[in-house]
Amino acid sequence: KKLTEIFYIWAMFFKGGEYSKAIIKFTKAIELKQNFAEAHYHRGQAYAKESKYENAIEDYTRAID
Repeated sequence: KKLTEIFYIWAMFFKGGEYSKAIIKFTKAIELKQNFAEAHYHRGQAYAKESKYENAIEDYTRAID
């Protein structure tokens, strides 16, 4: 349930353009489940929106591992 809540909150932040807050929520989701591919992918999207491309690439890579 906790991961679902974090995912929902992230969607609200991401759609609202609050990428820093989305990154924080997905980081918390990843802390709860290290191999959470969807969280890595979506956090990568938020990093890309903030022009933090190295971080985005790292998360995209973790998402496909």
